[in-house]
Amino acid sequence: MVTPTELRCGCSRFCAIAQEKLNINIYRGGDIVLFISKSSAICKLVCADAKGTSMLTRTLLAGRFEKML
Repeated sequence: MVTPTELRCGCSRFCAIAQEKLNINIYRGGDIVLFISKSSAICKLVCADAKGTSMLTRTLLAGRFEKML
């Protein structure tokens, strides 16, 4: 799904967005959701396991992430 998303959110908000817009329950585990900025220079990955949730942020200094859709 391609939709504008504010990337200043925290892990909890990204989990809520995944639940509301994609019907993916991150807290259940087993799913990884990737959010890419409009400029395609920043991406945030959100996932969960039995210990808790994790968010990884990757910022490119040069170039852009490839468009998926």
